[in-house]
Amino acid sequence: MSADPHDFFASAPVRTLDTPPPELTAPTLARPRPRNRGVFGLVLALLLTAIVAFAVHGHLDGSHRGGATGLVADGEGGTTRALGGSPPVTVTSHPSRLMPAVLAPAGAGGYVFDAPARFDPCQPIRYVVSGAEPFAGANALLTQVLSEVSARSGLKFVNAGPTTERAQPDRPSYQPDRYGQTWAPVLVAWTDQAAEPRLAGNIIGLGGPAVASVRGKEHLVSGLLYFDAPELSLIAQWPTGFAQMRTVMLHEIGHLVGLGHVVDPTAVMYPSDGGQGDYNLGDLRGLAYAGSGPCSKYH
Repeated sequence: MSADPHDFFASAPVRTLDTPPPELTAPTLARPRPRNRGVFGLVLALLLTAIVAFAVHGHLDGSHRGGATGLVADGEGGTTRALGGSPPVTVTSHPSRLMPAVLAPAGAGGYVFDAPARFDPCQPIRYVVSGAEPFAGANALLTQVLSEVSARSGLKFVNAGPTTERAQPDRPSYQPDRYGQTWAPVLVAWTDQAAEPRLAGNIIGLGGPAVASVRGKEHLVSGLLYFDAPELSLIAQWPTGFAQMRTVMLHEIGHLVGLGHVVDPTAVMYPSDGGQGDYNLGDLRGLAYAGSGPCSKYH
């Protein structure tokens, strides 16, 4: 996804961190020097080099696939422009917040808010789920994580049930034949890279909102959460699998409500899942900001 260039909240307190991100580098392999120029010495040196290289490669591959670090939650999170037209504009039936505003932790910074608007806290964020559960308890874990984000942002998520809609790269935000004359709910899809090519490689999740202009003002109106089901079914077998999948879900839902990547490796909004486990103070400040938008008169 690419971030929308129009920044309605240009004056909003966008926070960044100064610490540069760490880089994962493979160790340099020094080729052992043969004791002599004989054939036996040269063969022995090459054999030792091959053994060391194999061992290092196996370690690095394990760190990406079976260890506690190296999972990439997603690529670049961001906001997309709503596609497929727009529903009729009506006066809202919720003139006040559905949940109390959340007080941000003391301090400042530690987050990036890169969406051009925020969700309306006076309207529920409806979502639907498509695809078969990639592991037993996946839907229950999703519900739990959404409840956590709701409590920390003051935004109310409402499950609108299952859907036959499938993941696609350019998902329409207005689908009246399927969802009626209102914005389509957020689509949570247990899918794969055949349906969504951006899930290729070790990217296991994508998340982001859809923005539209309503009566001259930008609003977040829908969005998507796509998860690579085959990858999740494998991760579920790891000793730390459920904890890491929870972090991935927290990360993608953070994108959904407008948060961007940060360079702090202890933050859930760091680009890769290192088993952070829970939002840190910077993440929580970002969620509080995401949920403190104004209520709109229109829906």
